[in-house]
Amino acid sequence: METKKKHILKNLHSLIRNSTLTYMNEFIWQDIELTNEFKSAYAEYLKRNRYDVEFLGATAVITSPSSKYIYVPNQWFVIASYVVEVFEELQRYKEYFKIVSEKLNKRPDSYAKYLRDNATLSDRAVFINCAKSVFSSFCDDIDMVDEAASRLWRFVNDYAWWSGQKTIDRGDFYISVILNMLNLVNVSQGYVADIVSAYANDSVLRRLVKSTDGFTINMYEESNTAGKTYIVPDEEVRTAGMVKEQLSTYNTIPKPDRVRIKISGTNTLKEIKYKG
Repeated sequence: METKKKHILKNLHSLIRNSTLTYMNEFIWQDIELTNEFKSAYAEYLKRNRYDVEFLGATAVITSPSSKYIYVPNQWFVIASYVVEVFEELQRYKEYFKIVSEKLNKRPDSYAKYLRDNATLSDRAVFINCAKSVFSSFCDDIDMVDEAASRLWRFVNDYAWWSGQKTIDRGDFYISVILNMLNLVNVSQGYVADIVSAYANDSVLRRLVKSTDGFTINMYEESNTAGKTYIVPDEEVRTAGMVKEQLSTYNTIPKPDRVRIKISGTNTLKEIKYKG
């Protein structure tokens, strides 16, 4: 039996792509009824954060601590479940960035901006060597350490790799990624990102939303996706030699590759284009 390959840090590009395509291919906009168990768990989560919620037939009305109202259709609670893993991985990357910044005596806010906009080959070498020392403190697999350090560098320097916009020091850096994955408008539908955060930070909600059957009633999902052929695996673990070769290939930091997913209709994948 083939053992599933583990990684210190997952490939963000592949994870975002797969989560997005799962959502596109499986979710169908429809009237959705939520289970009482889920409604109770979400109400308890909001109560701890000084929010109130009233669940109606197909909508929830959330009241903020300042008595402002947020109107949330039930569909938002479902689509948020498709991107929880991406949110969790983005937060994991950010935590490791903060650890590296601390070891290098750098302020995360200014360091994040510098690495994104002005990093040199020397900066890359310093960052990656420090990241390796962090990962080596709990992992003795050299290939895994090299891979994680290389991925963490891409996170701080190549925002196109993970569809990032705001610098990673910001508390809301993940919101644009999530809304882009779900094809939502930021101004009117930003609360979806808050729902994702709730799922990731509450163990009861996290358990319930692992599958739509866990928190919805009679919800229909697209059934013609057997095998999920649109899913691609994580990158292979690269050897130390491969990472060194990559670092010595360029005299300057190369321009990042960008991915653009083009779809026809609401849920049908038509083509995927890559451009530099």
